[in-house]
Amino acid sequence: MQIIQNTHTTYQPNILTYYKTIEHLPNVLNFEQLLQQFDSLKMLHNASYFRLMKKWESAEMPHPPVVFGLASGAFFTAGKIVFYYHRNGQARLKGLPYSSMSLYLGNKNSKFTDFLISRFSQADWKVIADFSNYCTNNYKINQARKTERKARQLETLQDLKVKLTERMPILEYEQLLDKYNHFSLFEADRNWNRFHWYRKALASWKNGNMPYPPILFGLESGLMFGKTGFICDYRADQGECESKRYYLKTDYRNINHPDFENRLSKFLTTNDMDVLKELGKMLME
Repeated sequence: MQIIQNTHTTYQPNILTYYKTIEHLPNVLNFEQLLQQFDSLKMLHNASYFRLMKKWESAEMPHPPVVFGLASGAFFTAGKIVFYYHRNGQARLKGLPYSSMSLYLGNKNSKFTDFLISRFSQADWKVIADFSNYCTNNYKINQARKTERKARQLETLQDLKVKLTERMPILEYEQLLDKYNHFSLFEADRNWNRFHWYRKALASWKNGNMPYPPILFGLESGLMFGKTGFICDYRADQGECESKRYYLKTDYRNINHPDFENRLSKFLTTNDMDVLKELGKMLME
């Protein structure tokens, strides 16, 4: 019996796209067929199910609450797979988010895997395994695309830095630390949960696993450029002993959003906005 690959953990599949590739199989049931075969199933008669049905019927959802299923009793919804089986004479349902499928079904020594194999037909189990492999393969493709996009983005940022150096002072990472020594982002022993992305990147850089620090460079105005987003130093509170600075981190992909200027201009100088608009054009090239 094929065991599901145990590699994807966060990928959310396009369930409708996958369904179109297997709808011809005799053991794959569409929504109407599921209603006929499992009409007495409690899952198809509870309040939350009816709410989703209304959304689908009013075109608020692109698919019914259960997109498709298998003859042995596995239901594929937008976000999870639900197993229907009998144990100790009682009907039971076990739902697994797609992000958790590999955790529960990818272990050869898993008792739950052995149990499902014994309850579901080989044809149905083959679809379940194939679906998880589909998730895994698409997750790998998405990760590769994400890595490629970040690499291109990093090159663009380096090009921007060269251009800006000819027009204005550029602050390197150590200079930013000196200038914003009370900036909460740079306080090494505080705000771990809030700034976990910064702490992880900082640790990777110090361990030699990254060729650059978490923030690549900054401007005198307080605008800083990281690998995946820019950081605005937008407010300072004067306390009894020291001032506290606050920041807003924005993904670079938002720069070319139609409402970008309206949302961010109040936090940035005119020069900062011009720099970000220039970066936006470079990212689109």
